[in-house]
Amino acid sequence: VDEAGYPPFLIGPGDILNITVFGEKDLPSIYLVDSTGAIVFPLVGDLHLAGLTQGKAGEELAARYSKYQKDPQVTVLITETAQYTISVLGNVARPGKYRIRGLPNLLGAIAEAGGPLAHSSLNSTVLVRGETRTALMLGDYLSYTSSGLKPQPLLYPGDVIYVPPSPWPTIGEWGIVMGILTSALVL
Repeated sequence: VDEAGYPPFLIGPGDILNITVFGEKDLPSIYLVDSTGAIVFPLVGDLHLAGLTQGKAGEELAARYSKYQKDPQVTVLITETAQYTISVLGNVARPGKYRIRGLPNLLGAIAEAGGPLAHSSLNSTVLVRGETRTALMLGDYLSYTSSGLKPQPLLYPGDVIYVPPSPWPTIGEWGIVMGILTSALVL
């Protein structure tokens, strides 16, 4: 967990990595993490990287590669991930699982699911991350304040966003309720 409380992005099977070793121009730079979570790196051989952050993977590879280069500087970047799915459920146009690319934010994910339906309780939205449930007020992310827009929470693999239906009746339902109440008063 970083200083903002977000879990780190971890390397997993199916990810595509861009790995550079400073001063080594002849090494390939693109690697696919296999189904066991490993890559095959020249001179080093099999290297299990699943579950590591980009920084830790770079440190691990540098430690193993130090036999061939003194104090190697290794950079590992996840360029494409095969595991990044989140779920958007509840009162949205197209509930389901979505693959996220780019900056994964809350409003973008809800928009990807077709947006909330007319009778959604936007200020009772819930973000589920593992065992943690966080109540979100979507209106806060759409309203300007003196300091600008409130930063949206970033989404992580496996997150679930639930947009509940509004507990209040719709305008049409209010009409029916008022009609019933008026009928009762007349009687």
